[in-house]
Amino acid sequence: MEDSCDDVSETESAESSQSGAPYLRRQQSCPSVQRKGRLDTQPESESDAESAPRPALKAVYSFARAGLTSSSKLFLVKPRHTPKTPSGSTPRKPHSRSVDAVSDQDLTTKSAGARVATPFGLGKIMAIRGDDGVAAIELQASGLLFLNATELEKTQVVPALVGERVHTPSGSGRVLKYDIREQLYTLRLGAGGGLGEYELQLRPEQIPPGTARDHQVWRRAYPLGGPAARIGTDSARMGAVAYLNADMIDFYPKALEGTDVQTKFGSGIVIGLRPADAIYTVRLHDPQPAGKSDVVFVHESDLHRSRRIVVTAANVRDRLKAMAQRRFGERIVVAHQNHDEEPNSAGI
Repeated sequence: MEDSCDDVSETESAESSQSGAPYLRRQQSCPSVQRKGRLDTQPESESDAESAPRPALKAVYSFARAGLTSSSKLFLVKPRHTPKTPSGSTPRKPHSRSVDAVSDQDLTTKSAGARVATPFGLGKIMAIRGDDGVAAIELQASGLLFLNATELEKTQVVPALVGERVHTPSGSGRVLKYDIREQLYTLRLGAGGGLGEYELQLRPEQIPPGTARDHQVWRRAYPLGGPAARIGTDSARMGAVAYLNADMIDFYPKALEGTDVQTKFGSGIVIGLRPADAIYTVRLHDPQPAGKSDVVFVHESDLHRSRRIVVTAANVRDRLKAMAQRRFGERIVVAHQNHDEEPNSAGI
């Protein structure tokens, strides 16, 4: 062992003297433990010399060689995070899907306030219980509906409910009905130019979202028993049905909310009513000049319900269809109603 150490020292001193460097005599210790082999990066042949690493790569090799004994300095391995269940928490029930199974899209679209189409009709989501995903939906035609998370997935989010006014590429109109099976809206729009009104059928995706004007939808029915019994339904607020006698009615409105009316300011739709002094809040259909509001307050004496103008001439009806097809490319159905019929007349 001592002879080998002397040979190494003599070889190094000879190489340093041949290269012209000052004479350096390094004293090397020869420990008793066996030294680890070094990473040899010197080329052994000419082909290896051509493919030898560049000086920049040599620094990398030296850095790697220095780190062989301490690999922890090169790669910092982060401990894997394992979620811990609190000791006091109880396991989630199998039917609970408020966090595990509900997608982000369901949480954004089917939330409180969204209009949906259910097998029982159109309605609006009032609240969704976070424990089990049960949704409370207020239906238009009846009362409150509760759907579990599985049935809620089958419902479809719609842009508007029946009776609401929406804006379409063809203009502003009111929703008459919605076919849940065919997923088809039937709207009533004004043709303009004194041509009357026409019905238009659109898909839900053809109605821009957020254009529906929410208002209460009233329905009145007079049974065959006579005018003494009245049935009033406010399906948008609470879905209740009240049976009243004639002497219990304090005020007979000329127009209900959602009714098209004519005023001295122009045509519009009733959005509010104050029975104390018979003042109606009307939103005008036509755009107003800058600085003027499209909402006016009209007394009942200055308000008249709009009559549906019926287009009976075949040539005018065909011209209307052709014009709409050429301009909008949509399916047009001209309204056929009696001339004396009034919307939401309620026998008043």
